[in-house]
Amino acid sequence: PLMLHITKDPLLEEYGVAAQVWRLTSTDQCEIARNSVLQSGFEHPYKRHFLGEGYDSESQPRYGNNIVHTNVPDVRIIYRRER
Repeated sequence: PLMLHITKDPLLEEYGVAAQVWRLTSTDQCEIARNSVLQSGFEHPYKRHFLGEGYDSESQPRYGNNIVHTNVPDVRIIYRRER
């Protein structure tokens, strides 16, 4: 994490720095954000709000991904599950 922040939104600033340092695409950043929410200690209603209904579904073909909420293509989620 950054020690000093220039903007009022430090999390957004950290994502911006990470995108530049590791040359992340917007899809990469969305996947990182989705995984962060999944692994967070947020309660179920908050996760459902950010990730969409059925975010905790383990069934195929989408494994709980809602592209409207996460901006992460289903193909990427399927690829991660198959590895």
